[in-house]
Amino acid sequence: MSYQIKDYMEKNIATVDVGASAVEVSKLMLEKGVGYLIVLEKDQSIGIVTEQDLVWKVMAKERDPSKVKVSESMSAPHNNRSRSYRRGSRKDHGKT
Repeated sequence: MSYQIKDYMEKNIATVDVGASAVEVSKLMLEKGVGYLIVLEKDQSIGIVTEQDLVWKVMAKERDPSKVKVSESMSAPHNNRSRSYRRGSRKDHGKT
């Protein structure tokens, strides 16, 4: 039996608006059962926000998650291939 890449691709990607708060992002991740969301501005993908982004850039810095916008905690642009890091060992340790 042969498999194609499309057989493994996610068809319904979870997204969030750039103006959402970290609380809204967390609730949406929980609701969707995902660890990341694609961030949209005017229906265009501008970045990605992950659980790790929320922990390092909001919680660990003791910022109020109801006031922090996703635009302040996301990784952008999400297709930047020049940043090299492995999960759990990012060189920027949450710097935006």
